[in-house]
Amino acid sequence: MNHLYKALIVDDEPSALDILENLLAAYPDIRVVGKEQLVDDAIRAIVSHNPDIIFVDIEMPLKNGIELVKEVRNLDLSPTIVFVTAYNEYALQAIKLAAFDYILKPIDPDELHACITRFLAEKGKTDLNQKLEVLIREFDHTHKLKFNIRTGFLMIEPNEILYFMADGSYTDIVLYDEKKETISQSIGRLEETLPNQFFRINRSVIINLSYLRKIDRHKKECILTGNGKEYFFPIPSRYIKLLDNYGR
Repeated sequence: MNHLYKALIVDDEPSALDILENLLAAYPDIRVVGKEQLVDDAIRAIVSHNPDIIFVDIEMPLKNGIELVKEVRNLDLSPTIVFVTAYNEYALQAIKLAAFDYILKPIDPDELHACITRFLAEKGKTDLNQKLEVLIREFDHTHKLKFNIRTGFLMIEPNEILYFMADGSYTDIVLYDEKKETISQSIGRLEETLPNQFFRINRSVIINLSYLRKIDRHKKECILTGNGKEYFFPIPSRYIKLLDNYGR
């Protein structure tokens, strides 16, 4: 009789959760015991189910996949971690160097099959602590965003940024601590280079979705919270619709 392995899927996109669950149904050795959209909910599910393998997206609101892995380590558990992500190359390089497995979105069934095959062959050999130390070191080194300024360039962690505001051909970066930096790049060009956690809500503003609290459809208003304060921005109906469909 084959051993049954428990799997947990963590992704803020409901459709991504369902797609992976359906793909995993083809593997009789794998049983999905939970699907969660937030890291805190996922941690509770991990405590409850003690899964053997966790499929987790990297970029999620509030807490990301790297933070989930840190919290799992603190629980003194060592499940196999597989990052399922549409993330860009610098993060993938960090994952590779740390020897974590990963699958790119949209998921290729053959790539998933190879991942499951590796998992079944290597289960019990996971050294989560060692892998995580390498991942944190590499990810922290590569995860900063680089912005050009008149006198050189800035390196800023994504979660330090509340929002970007257009200023002609320049863009102001408003940070969590309320400091402001001006970069020599238009907001249109900037939008093309930012990771998934940033979203353009009107012609002049790009927000960090990690700090999005509320969208008011009637007032056509977007509200961010950060450092104990609220920030209000107009958001046209067409951008609300784009945000509704974001990540689907």
